[in-house]
Amino acid sequence: MFCQICGGQVPEGMVCACTVNNQQQQTVQQAAQSAPPPIQQQPMPSQQQPGQQYYAPPPQNPIAPPDPKVTCMKWSYIFVFWLLCFNKDYKDDPLVRFHAGQGIMLTIVTAALLVARDVIISSFSYMISLMLRMITFSYLSSFPRIVDNATFTIGLLINAGILTFYLIFMFTGISNASKKIMKPLPIFGKVAFYK
Repeated sequence: MFCQICGGQVPEGMVCACTVNNQQQQTVQQAAQSAPPPIQQQPMPSQQQPGQQYYAPPPQNPIAPPDPKVTCMKWSYIFVFWLLCFNKDYKDDPLVRFHAGQGIMLTIVTAALLVARDVIISSFSYMISLMLRMITFSYLSSFPRIVDNATFTIGLLINAGILTFYLIFMFTGISNASKKIMKPLPIFGKVAFYK
């Protein structure tokens, strides 16, 4: 058997080396033709030729400044920062007024819970000390420590509950304000009076 390219004799079942080299060259040429053209970099200002202008493309992902109205609505859920919504620029906007009303209600409900906590702790302290005195028929000096420890523990539990309540409602309101939707807070949101 003879090679069709170079005419040399090739043993049966084998391929001539020039045929393999020719196929590899054709594959490389086809790949080079189908590849995209190389990217040409623009010269830096220091590499410019005299009289050329340099063009700097704009950044790919510019960061937009936050909307001050949305920022004001978000702040309205944090303690008494709802006062920011009474700014002359925002006080007539119904969306800002809605979120300010929700923030006011959250502040009022949280303050009411804190007052209730104080009432519960003081009455619990009085009741425990009264019960201990009635049980033992005496005024031992260890009772104030027992009462103080019990009161402190109950106060921590109540404070943790109030803080959890406040944070859940605060983040719910901030999420609604970020989406610019007028969705009332659960439980007391429909009572908001500043609409």
